[in-house]
Amino acid sequence: PTEPDIARMSHVVEDGLRSGALGFSTSRTILHRSVDRELVPGTTTTKEELIGIGRAMGRVGYGVFEMASDLKRDWNEFEWMGELSRETGLPVTFAALQSIADESGTAPKQTAYSQAVREGRDFSAALFNARGEMVAQGDFSPGHLGAMPSIVRHVMREYPAGSLEPGDAVILNDLYMGSGHLPDFFITAPVFHGGRLVGFVVDCAHQVDVGGAQAGSQAVEGVTEFYQEGIRVLPTKLWRGGELNREVMRLITGNVRVPDIVEGDHKAMRNAARVGEMRLLDLFDRYGTETVLAAWDDILAHSEREMRAAIRQLPSVRYAAEDFYDDC
Repeated sequence: PTEPDIARMSHVVEDGLRSGALGFSTSRTILHRSVDRELVPGTTTTKEELIGIGRAMGRVGYGVFEMASDLKRDWNEFEWMGELSRETGLPVTFAALQSIADESGTAPKQTAYSQAVREGRDFSAALFNARGEMVAQGDFSPGHLGAMPSIVRHVMREYPAGSLEPGDAVILNDLYMGSGHLPDFFITAPVFHGGRLVGFVVDCAHQVDVGGAQAGSQAVEGVTEFYQEGIRVLPTKLWRGGELNREVMRLITGNVRVPDIVEGDHKAMRNAARVGEMRLLDLFDRYGTETVLAAWDDILAHSEREMRAAIRQLPSVRYAAEDFYDDC
C-alpha cells in the first residue's frame, strides 16, 4: 500500500471506532499496531493484524452495521487487499445477518397489539436462504426457531419458487408442519433481488386466542383431538404482492375471541418480515448477490465444521435417555 492508502484506511477505521462500530478496546490496539507502527508502504506483512480488525467488525450488531459495511466497502477499494477483503467479509456479513434478524424481531415487539408479544416476548425471527436453510436467527424464543426449518420446508413444498412474488407472505399454524401448538402462527416471506428468489424472512408470534374450547386456546382437560384446540391454518398466502388478503383474514378473525388483537398481531408479524426484507435488500445492493450468497454458504459450512468437531470430542459410547409425559 502507498502512504495515501494508509492514511485513508486509518481515517476510515478511526471513524468506525469513534462511532462505536468496532466497539472493543482491542480494536483500537490492533489499529495502532497495524497503521501507526507496522504497516509499511509497499509491504503486506500485517495482513493478520488487519484481519483482526475485520474480526472485531464481525462482532458488530444492533444498529451499527451501516458503519461497518461502509468500512468494508472502502477497504474493497484497495486492490492489494483483495484476499483480506474476502476474509473480513464473512464476519461482517454474518454480523449483518444477525443484526437484521434482531431488528426484524423488534418490529412485532413495537407494533403488536397483544401483551403476549409486546411484553411477554413470545415471538421470534430468522433468515433463510432460498434452499430453506437457516442462516441467522434473532435472540428470541428458541422453541419457535427450532420449528422454523420444518415450517419453511412445508411452505416451499406448497408454494414452489415460481408461485411466489415480491410482497407475498405465507402463514400457517399446523401442528404437523412444525408449529408447537395452534396459537403459534408463522409467516414466511420470500425475498427477491433482481427478480431472483434469494431467501426468506420468517417470524412467529403466539396469538392470544385462536378459538377452540376455552379462551386462550390452550385447554388440556377434556380435549381429545386438536380440532378442539382452535382454528387450523395450512400454508396460505395472507398477503399477495404486498396486499392483504381480506377474505383469509376474515376467516381467521371470525373464529377467534379477540379478532382485533389477532389481526393486529398478524400485521405486526408482517411488519417484521418487511423490515427483514428491506435490510436484506440493502445488504444485497451493497455487496452484490453472488458475494452475499457465497458468504451464506460459508457460514453454513463453518457451522457444520464446528458441529462435527464438537461431536468428535464426545466419547464413543452408546447414549440413552428416558422421559415421561403426564397423562391428562
